[in-house]
Amino acid sequence: MQKFLYLLIGMIFSPLLFANAWTVSIPYSYWDPSKPWNQQFQYTAILYMTEDSFKSTEPLNRSCSESTPCYIQINTQQKGNPTRTFYPDPNIPRVKLTTEKTVGEALRAYFEKGTNYSYVYTVAASSAPDRTGEGVDWCGAMGISNSSGGSDYIVMAGGECANIAPPNVQCNLETQDVDLDYGQLNVSDIINGQTSVKDGRFKVYCNQDVNVMLSITSPDKDTTANNGYIGTKIRLKDDGSLVTYLTVDGKDISNPTSMPVQGGGTTFDVKSTLMGTGTTVVPGAFLSFAYVTISFE
Repeated sequence: MQKFLYLLIGMIFSPLLFANAWTVSIPYSYWDPSKPWNQQFQYTAILYMTEDSFKSTEPLNRSCSESTPCYIQINTQQKGNPTRTFYPDPNIPRVKLTTEKTVGEALRAYFEKGTNYSYVYTVAASSAPDRTGEGVDWCGAMGISNSSGGSDYIVMAGGECANIAPPNVQCNLETQDVDLDYGQLNVSDIINGQTSVKDGRFKVYCNQDVNVMLSITSPDKDTTANNGYIGTKIRLKDDGSLVTYLTVDGKDISNPTSMPVQGGGTTFDVKSTLMGTGTTVVPGAFLSFAYVTISFE
């Protein structure tokens, strides 16, 4: 028997991450009419980055220099209008850029100076004006400006402004991770059309009934043909000889898929179907990570 390790299914509350260098999620927001106009939109924001974020060579969409520095921070921007300018939201770390030219360099600076070396950084409480009367729908983004506190923040290159939760809707993942441990397997169990299946469950809590968009992504996602199998294909060996197909409630959610969540929470079933793609697999341990991501319609 050959020992294989395990596949972890981690949970993050965000839009699709690995297609972008950064993503900002706003999982909770509400309107407070008792606050001053410029503080009536109250929200929690989360910035997600990975080690690959710092490798992005995409040019910044503002020019930064010693004489004309740039400033970046998590900010609310207008959905569907990334170049519209706004003031920065308060109580959020802001980082000055002078020599950085690429998205990767900018995110590295924010990682070191703004988040204190945290890939997942949460702003517990910030606010923005109530602009609904102007037809402005907020979204969560990294903002960039040539003025620290000025009104010319736009959506920084390298990501996209993410839909926020509907007002007064709060959702979170009650299951931190799902460990799909395959233990020990014979190579003969997973080649020549044989598969090995492991199941797990995770729970999404929302404070009221709402439809969320679920998707699975992974740095090891394989976009080659699924050969009739259903699910997100994850490569577990560099040569592609070992893969697994992940489904949630029996569905392929490689792309964001609408799923209902009941107030009080809904439990979802995740299934991993492990198989060799050829006539042999080199014995040894394997480990991969996939993420169930959540956003809003």
